[in-house]
Amino acid sequence: MTSATPADAALQRLGDDYWEVDRYIAMPGQAVSYKVGQLEIQRLRAGAEATARTAGTPFDIKTFHDTVLGSGTVSLPVLRTIVTS
Repeated sequence: MTSATPADAALQRLGDDYWEVDRYIAMPGQAVSYKVGQLEIQRLRAGAEATARTAGTPFDIKTFHDTVLGSGTVSLPVLRTIVTS
């Protein structure tokens, strides 16, 4: 069985979470911006882990989370500056 449209396919996959389909149709950039942010935070974490490893100190995920979340709503370049300083 194939779906008539991509939205139909998404609805079959999501079930009751159909509101996500509407959100992505109405604001397609939202999903892209979420993914870009996720990838940047993963890069920042990998860099922080490598820095800690090089320094011979344990990586503290709680401190990393506190730094990222405590920064509030900032642009990704600003977040990168905060995390790497």
